Amino acid sequence: MNSVLLVLIVVTVALVLIALLIYSAAKRRGSDALREHYGPEYDHALQHSNGKPEAESKLLARSKRREELDIQPLDAEARERYSAAWTAAKADFVDDPDRAIAKADELVKEVMHERGYPIDGFEQQAADVSVGHPDVVSQYRS
Repeated sequence: MNSVLLVLIVVTVALVLIALLIYSAAKRRGSDALREHYGPEYDHALQHSNGKPEAESKLLARSKRREELDIQPLDAEARERYSAAWTAAKADFVDDPDRAIAKADELVKEVMHERGYPIDGFEQQAADVSVGHPDVVSQYRS
């Protein structure tokens, strides 16, 4: 075998190895970024998926869906109204926990709807909210 061919083979193998290392590092950074952003919701996605690639794909799809939504903050009047309703629901918990929980759940749905989140069932709501507030979703699930 001549030396030029040997050098070409070695260089080609080295380039392939470098490309694989770069790809692996980029993949790891992407996984780390998702884990950092989603926190406990990342673990929840892993537990409810068939492996890491599927879980991460679902999380990326959530982010894309969330970007397409027109989520708006509540105005001051609405914030005050919902805050008062939340305080009332918490106060009712002592006397009638079931009713208070139902009121609180309904209140959460109203706030989400007013802000622009679609109301498509609990899991879809949790997925949509998890993009911007993963810590809230982990509490809401429990």
